Amino acid sequence: MTQKLRLGGDTPSKLYLGADLVQRAYLGADLVWQAGYPPATMVLTMATTGPSAEERTVRIPFAAASLNVDIDWGDGTTTNHTAANPERVYAAEGTYTILVTGAARTLGNATVSARWSTKLRSVIQWGDLGLTSLANAFRSYTGASLPLPSDLPSGVTTLTLTFYQAANLTSLPDLATWDTTNVAIMSSTFNGCSGLTSPPPVGSWSTANVTTLLSTFQNCSGITAPPDVSGWNTAKVQSMAQAFRNMGSQDIPCDDWSIAGVTTPSSFDQMFLGTTLPTARYDALLTKWEAQATKPTGANFHGGSSKYTAAPSAAATARASLADPATNNWTIADGGT
Repeated sequence: MTQKLRLGGDTPSKLYLGADLVQRAYLGADLVWQAGYPPATMVLTMATTGPSAEERTVRIPFAAASLNVDIDWGDGTTTNHTAANPERVYAAEGTYTILVTGAARTLGNATVSARWSTKLRSVIQWGDLGLTSLANAFRSYTGASLPLPSDLPSGVTTLTLTFYQAANLTSLPDLATWDTTNVAIMSSTFNGCSGLTSPPPVGSWSTANVTTLLSTFQNCSGITAPPDVSGWNTAKVQSMAQAFRNMGSQDIPCDDWSIAGVTTPSSFDQMFLGTTLPTARYDALLTKWEAQATKPTGANFHGGSSKYTAAPSAAATARASLADPATNNWTIADGGT
């Protein structure tokens, strides 16, 4: 709702009405008030799923570490919580807007509760809770879509299992504007999102500080185009194991990735198992990775069912060099020629 008020002076001001923040903007001599939420407040919507007490119970999976939040549950009740997984049993069925203020470091729990995964409807804004982890945040989420903010809290360093096994998701929100500069861990971020038909919109993500891409896109078997990872900086990545496992036939543009940070033999394990790259892409990967000055020795590399161009070819020569016990000593599994 927008209201016009005529007030004297031009000093900027803010007015709080209940949980809503009303901000003003000038339009000539008129003052336009627009309702919103305080920027420091996390805002969620959750819906009950039936008349029973269990169906009317919701949970927010905050971890206990450094937790001290006040939660306005949207039904006239506000409670303080310092223990993990705060809950509310609503008196009536409905969809509720929940406001959270205070401090929380982790949103997400490896032990999935239907009180969150089946009842969350949206995250309108993250607020300023000091979040550093979204590990397991939307794990096993049951909806087909999930509206999320267009920004990522700047303190977040891990996106481990964030959308893990959210198999009912058919589309993701626009994550392209998430600033992932501080993220170090992307293990299984989208693992198990088998219902997606479009790739996760991650082409603009900063990965300069990422150290692991273990199983990041594993089992994204329904997408009809590969994720755009061509511009990803992988200089610090230590593990790419299973990163693209079980994705079918995909032209994944990772041949320009740096493998300088990969240090252990298992870091390429099953990387493309259950996936097939076009021959031209696989040829490029073999030749470009072999040409890198710094690369692991003794690696176990799985190229899935991808085939390379038979000798004499640059790809065949590069593959032989990688597998040479006297130099790189890789164990390579792929589809041959």
